[in-house]
Amino acid sequence: MALLVEAQEDEREKLAWEIHDGLLQSLCGANMLIQLVKDRLSHGDQGKDQLQLALESLDSINAEGRRLMWGLRPGVLDEHGLQRAVELEVDRLIRTTGWKVSLDYELGPVQLPPALETSLYRMIQEALSNARKHSGGPEVMVRLTEKDTGVLLRVEDHGCGFSLDEQKKSGLGLTTLSQRAEMIGGWCRIESTVGEGTAVVAWLPI
Repeated sequence: MALLVEAQEDEREKLAWEIHDGLLQSLCGANMLIQLVKDRLSHGDQGKDQLQLALESLDSINAEGRRLMWGLRPGVLDEHGLQRAVELEVDRLIRTTGWKVSLDYELGPVQLPPALETSLYRMIQEALSNARKHSGGPEVMVRLTEKDTGVLLRVEDHGCGFSLDEQKKSGLGLTTLSQRAEMIGGWCRIESTVGEGTAVVAWLPI
């Protein structure tokens, strides 16, 4: 019975992270786009492109909600694979911010376990969302490479940065990234300097 309860709690925790990393991040992005359209309309700009992006985001949220009813794996991974899924996230950030965002994907033909793909994809989503909300841009780099029988992930921005001491005191944000990495036997650390930018660095075993 104890093992069953533990398994159920693990599934609940996974689902909570999926909702946080998937639906809530998508809702946040759609909200920002709609707010941008509102601001542009107030200045006489019809904002059709931003409105279209917002509608696409809401469609994605609807699809994500349906996916959560059937399973925890992001549908975009099954449809396109990890590399293309990350490319789509990078393209979305470029379109919504106008920033310079680069992707260096060096995993080659290696076949990654589904749980690892899901963790990497969700961590990249979270890191890009944090950069969009807090860094101030204007440049972000995403890199995935093989290292020590695992995958090394680095998401780095050249934005405003922050004090790591203050972040630790506040206890806000970034904990989900570490928890997701540790859940499958990896690690995650944050590097940041005020005025220079922030980097999320993680290693996850294959």
